[in-house]
Parts: sequence; C-alpha cells; structure tokens
Amino acid sequence: MATAAGEALQEARRAYRQRELDKARAQVENGLRLGPDEPELLHLAGCIALDQQRFGDARDLLAKAHRRDPQSAAIAYNLGSACFGLQDYAAALAAFSSVLDWAPRAQDTAFKTGCALGSLREWQAAAAALLLAQRRGDTRGETACGVGECARELVAGGQHAPRYSLPPERAPGRISVVVCSIAPEKLARLRENLDERLAGEDWELIHIADASSLCEGYNRGVARATGELLVMCHDDIRILSTDFAAKLRAYLATYDLIGVAGTTQVSGPSWGWSGRPHTYCWVSQVFLNTQSRDKGPVTLLIGAHGPVVEGAQMLDGVFLAARRSLLQTLNFDEATFDRFHFYDLDFSYRAHLAGARVAICLDIALFHDSAGSYNEDYWRYADRFRSKFPQACVAANHVRSTIPWMPLAASDAVVLDELAWLRHWASRSDAELLGVVRAAATGHAEAGPLP
Repeated sequence: MATAAGEALQEARRAYRQRELDKARAQVENGLRLGPDEPELLHLAGCIALDQQRFGDARDLLAKAHRRDPQSAAIAYNLGSACFGLQDYAAALAAFSSVLDWAPRAQDTAFKTGCALGSLREWQAAAAALLLAQRRGDTRGETACGVGECARELVAGGQHAPRYSLPPERAPGRISVVVCSIAPEKLARLRENLDERLAGEDWELIHIADASSLCEGYNRGVARATGELLVMCHDDIRILSTDFAAKLRAYLATYDLIGVAGTTQVSGPSWGWSGRPHTYCWVSQVFLNTQSRDKGPVTLLIGAHGPVVEGAQMLDGVFLAARRSLLQTLNFDEATFDRFHFYDLDFSYRAHLAGARVAICLDIALFHDSAGSYNEDYWRYADRFRSKFPQACVAANHVRSTIPWMPLAASDAVVLDELAWLRHWASRSDAELLGVVRAAATGHAEAGPLP
C-alpha cells in the first residue's frame, strides 16, 4: 500500500475506534482515492457504511474487498451482515457459508444465518443454525423462539420429525404416584389422565388430602407407597406424552431422580437463578407469568440440548420421579420447609450433593394449569435455603433474561409434534447441526453468487 494511502488508513482506523464515523469515512475515502483497490481500505469503508446503516454502500464496498481478498473471514462476515441488512438473504448466506465456524463472530453468524434461512423457509436448517447460536452463548429470547417457530412451520406443513428411540432398558416394578391435593376436581382430572397414560401398567395413586406441607405430605405418601418407581407431582398437571410410561421406565432405568425442568448450575434460591444456558424447560403452562395472562397458554422453550440433560443440580417440583432406592436414603426436609415452597429445590439439590444421578427429561411433555409465583412466602423460605446452603447461593441476583416461549398449539397432538422437532434438533451434536446449516447455506451460495 502506498505511503499516503496507508497513512489515511491509520487515521481512519483511529477515528473508527473512537466511533467518530464521519471523520473515519472522510479519511478512508481519501485513502481510496489513492488506493482504490486496497482490500483493507475497502473493508474499513464497508464497516463504516455498515455501522451507519448505509447497507447498499456497505455491500458494494465489501463485495469489492472480498474479490480482492477472498480468504478474509472478517470481510466475508461483514459482507454477509451488509446483505442481511438489505434483506438479500441468499447473498447473505453465500457470504456466511465460508465463516460459519469463524470463532470471533461464531454466535452472531449462526444467528443471522438462521434468520436468513428462516426467511427463505429453510426451516430445518434455520432451526439448526439458531440452536447453534444458543450453544455458542446466544441467550436472546428471540433466538430460542425462532427454533420454536421453525418447528411450528414444519408441523403446519405436515412434516413430522424423525422417530426417536428410547433407551432399551426399562426399570421394573409398580409405579406409585403421590399427590397432595385439597381440590377434588383437580384430583379427578389428574386420575383420569393417569388412567389413560398408565393404561396396562401396575400402578397406584397415593392421595394426601391433609398435608401440612408438601415435604410432610410427600414423606407420608412415600411411606404409604408400594411401588419401586415413585412420581410426585402437582394436582393441576396433564401429562401429554402418550408414551409416558415407557419414558418413565426408560429414564428411571438410568437415573435416580428425574424432572421436567431445572438447572445444571445452582447459584441461588431458584432453579432459574443461573439463567441460560444452564436452565431447561419445555413445559406448557396456562400463561407465561402473572403479568402476561392476556397472552394465553404457552410452551416454554428453555434449553438447547436434550431431550435428556444429565448432571442436573436442581429440579422444579411440578413433576418429580425417583427410584425407591433414593427415597429410602433421602427424604423431604419437613422441619426446614414446613409450608409449600422449596420442598423440590432442597430435595433435588441434596440428591445431587449425595451423588445421585439426576436428569432433566424435557420430552416428558405436560401441561401445567399454573405458572407459579414468587410471593412473600417464597422469599421467606428462600432465606432458609440460603442459610442451609450458603455454598449454593453465590450469586446475589437472579440472571435477568427474556424467557423464550411460543403460544400453545391448538391440540395436544400438535404440541407433541412440535416438541418432537425440538427433541430431534436438541439431540444433534454441534457437528451435525453445522453440517445441516452448511449444506443449506452452500446450496443457496451456489444458486445465488455473491454480488
């Protein structure tokens, strides 16, 4: 590069680093008059145009830079971003296809690639890219919601996810379902649901009608139960999975304690305290939270791995299932948690500390006719949890992030079809997901070359 053009480049870079974009633009344009084909000048000029949202100029400058230096990942990435800004998604994919695993911008490249593929109705590849973005650290709600939208589009188009085989081993023995309930109507609905989901199984329902706390009620129910496999759940759930019994036996053949929501990293007095990527939940529920009742029922979309997440440290008590062998050595702490909060968090965390095999089984699909609440009583017992486990409460504040969700589908069958796609994608390795994305992106790159 000629000396004068090089000096203009250095001045432009200094101004750009200080976010003096107009000054940087003037300097780089001066440099381009001296060296119109210099890829570094073209690249910086394109980046300035991109930051100023002059997407057409950015595309033209970066395309020229890319022709001069086709090996530069940074130029390819920024060219893709310019095309993305212009909503020229085929051209964006053509640029991104060579930098899908470029470390400095891996997360954002995966996100934009997923959005571009979705705009081109490449639903499976779009979901794979958005899931990759999550695994690379993207915790935006829109990214996880995008995966759900891809599943919904595929199901609406009549496409079914590939079949998923459960592990072959099954835990033997009677199934005991322990429920604390003071609502006869809820209990009747749950019994009807269990009659259907456990048809042909040896099972019993243990109803505790006068529990002084959930810890006390579950301890009493477990003592009365005769089964080897014990389920402890709320009375206001409806199990959606038609293969529930098979999943229950398959997962309890491998794990000591399972749930449908929880975390792999405890840092405070709730399973959601650490936030994503440590939290997992695909439960459907009556509404997102008390502030969002008007949005109606939802399916939560928390978690980019699955369908079974090993190494869980804390589980939500909406649904718990355990082997009797665990419950013979570990009971619920009714002395400390003598009301209706923290029975689940305390028990599952102690199971983890004791070396039990604890897992979150996302594909045990259920609907919960509640969204829970963090009321004054909850925080009173949170203080007890902190006192009992100070080593677990290392974060002063809850991670603040948007909870990803999608509206609940019109029927249980559609919910299960959508979750089947989530299960399929979540079970793929990063390399498998990247292969799906790369194939789709390369196909569009061949069909629509770079500008």
